[in-house]
Amino acid sequence: MNWTWLAPIVGFFYRIYIGSGLYYTWSRFWRWALEGRYRHYKIRTLNSADEISHTLGQMVWTSDPLGGAFDVISLPGKVQAVFDEAQREGRAPRVGDCDDFAAWAGAQIVDLRGRGLTDWRDPKLMTVAWYDKKGKWHAHVVCLFFDGRTYAHIGNWYRGDPQQGFKTVGDVARGVARAGGAGRLVAYSVGELDLSGPEVLHVGP
Repeated sequence: MNWTWLAPIVGFFYRIYIGSGLYYTWSRFWRWALEGRYRHYKIRTLNSADEISHTLGQMVWTSDPLGGAFDVISLPGKVQAVFDEAQREGRAPRVGDCDDFAAWAGAQIVDLRGRGLTDWRDPKLMTVAWYDKKGKWHAHVVCLFFDGRTYAHIGNWYRGDPQQGFKTVGDVARGVARAGGAGRLVAYSVGELDLSGPEVLHVGP
């Protein structure tokens, strides 16, 4: 069934849920209530941006509780802890969904940049919503960053390889949507890694 007629409603929802900061507030509450033990769990020390991609390629996507109905952005330490435990036990590291991959990648970029080991900088959480050509609604979260020359993104798609060469933040959003089979970009937002709220909110193609 084609749901593109709902685009204005989805855009309005996006303004309320993302634009008002509810998504980030809900995730901060989840972290405080259920992920406190991971707050000081140290993310793995990496030595290059390539190692971020390699590690992301080893992680396995899994939905949030109730099939994603309780969509939250987990602490990077939670992602790392699940990954480490799975590796120790020799099982697939089902660390979370796209926003969890993005949050972990952003934390790694901050760490590498702080130690002078990468030109990548200013990582943010980018959420993109679109309809595919059949009218099905999709949303995806990536880690947006600047690679020293252009905007880029990284996450659980492309086995963790960064997608680079975008001139603007909007170009990144449109690139994500195109990769997801977009027939129409509905909205995108950019927020801080600490979930303090969206800096950029764009509704429309």
